[in-house]
Amino acid sequence: MAEHRKELEKKTKPILDTLRSYQDLPPDKALAALAIEDKKRQYAEIMRHSSILPCRS
Repeated sequence: MAEHRKELEKKTKPILDTLRSYQDLPPDKALAALAIEDKKRQYAEIMRHSSILPCRS
């Protein structure tokens, strides 16, 4: 039973995180668009840095 619960939590956590991120958006559509673009830039920067760093085994 505990294993099943952990598996469900593992599957639902990304969905809940996404929903919470939508709640953090400003109510104004223009401000929300700016916030989304800022997150996209942050994500691109993280991906750029992660591709530069060597993988550790």
